[in-house]
Amino acid sequence: MYMTRYERRQFFERLCDLRALYALRGADDATSVVSIDQAMADAATLFESGAAVGLGSAESAERPAPPDRK
Repeated sequence: MYMTRYERRQFFERLCDLRALYALRGADDATSVVSIDQAMADAATLFESGAAVGLGSAESAERPAPPDRK
């Protein structure tokens, strides 16, 4: 991906802004740990409750046609 000098500068400035914002949040807001067992238990609970129904599946998702390349 090619970026112009202006785009690179904008991207760099945005990264600096994000870094500063994350530094302001502190360590308590930046770190989370969930075990694999807990994540699987949470997912099972969601599926059993039907909360995951709105997510759909890859087979049922409508995908737009790719753009024509000329």
